[in-house]
Amino acid sequence: MKPNSAVDVVSARRGLLVGFMAGLGLAFNYGTTVTTAADGVLFVAVAVAIGYPVLTLCSLCTGLF
Repeated sequence: MKPNSAVDVVSARRGLLVGFMAGLGLAFNYGTTVTTAADGVLFVAVAVAIGYPVLTLCSLCTGLF
């Protein structure tokens, strides 16, 4: 059986999942870490910048196994 090592770099499903997780993180951290609108924007930007590549690597790894 040949492993599937082809993963789309841009995926709407993965983007929605990262956005959902960033929204949950924002909701749970509101009032402690996130106190202003600028904090919220920064939190979501960092969550997306870190989360999307991590989920892409996870998709690649699960495609290999």
